[in-house]
This record gives sequence, C-alpha cells and structure tokens, in this order.
Amino acid sequence: MKQITVFLLSAGILLLVTGCGSTVPAEQQQNFTFTYNELTIPLGADALPVLQALGDPVSYTETPSCAFDGVDKTYYFGSLYLSTCPQNEMDAVYRIWLADDSVAVEGGVRIGQTQARAEAVFGADCFGSNDAYTQIQGNSTLTVLLTDGIVSSIQYEWISD
Repeated sequence: MKQITVFLLSAGILLLVTGCGSTVPAEQQQNFTFTYNELTIPLGADALPVLQALGDPVSYTETPSCAFDGVDKTYYFGSLYLSTCPQNEMDAVYRIWLADDSVAVEGGVRIGQTQARAEAVFGADCFGSNDAYTQIQGNSTLTVLLTDGIVSSIQYEWISD
C-alpha cells in the first residue's frame, strides 16, 4: 500500500508539473479503457468476459501477488499482455501493456513513434524534463515511456480502491 501511495503522489506531482491533469475528481471519472481488435477492455472490470472474448493466449503465467491476496495472472496475446488480480471473488483487469507497434492507444500513439507524435496527442511538453508521461483517469493510469526520444513502452494500470 505504501508503494501505491508513493506512486500516486509521484504521478500527481508529475501531472501538476506538466499541466496534464484533469479538473474532475478521480472518483467521478471512469477508468481507462483499451480497445483491442474491436473489444473494449475496461481497467478494474471482471476479466472473465474479456478473456473469453480474446480467446486462447499465446502464453500464460501465474505469480503470487505482492499487492493483493492471491495470484496475479498474466496472459500474452501477441500484441499485448493482460494481467489480472484477485478482487472481490473475481479476477479484475489489472494491467495492460503493449508489446509491439501493431496496437495503439486512443489518439494513435504506439511503440516506436517519436516524442513529437506522442506530444501531439497528449499535449506539448507532457514529458517535461524526464522520459515518462503519466495520466490518471478514475482509478487507473496510462504511462508512456520514451527511450532516446522514441516511445518504448505503453502501459495501463488499475489502482484498486
């Protein structure tokens, strides 16, 4: 819990410094959703219907959760990883991270694009003086990382209540 609090404080400070925050309180915002092959995947939602719609994963792993009671499950679908965590007698969509440039976030940003392209979508100078952009929506985050001015990682994460 302490790690989550520190992360949230860091993300909030980053948003204030870069001017990319929202004026609507987080509890009134919906969590991020990600669309993959015409399937909308909401962060924090029951993973079962999502996993059924996605079909068989390329690979699957389980690890004891360090943030929740139970087991975290990670499914790899070729272009993205989807992780679930135990929550209220279900597995919730916990994290989605993009594996390659064949998928994009809303606005068309994808791995391999330039910082300028990402800033055209997220706002000028949203990366500030570092190589990370984080946006909070509801109880979820979108994080975009740069390496040498190129988008190298895109990840959504749900922050449990």
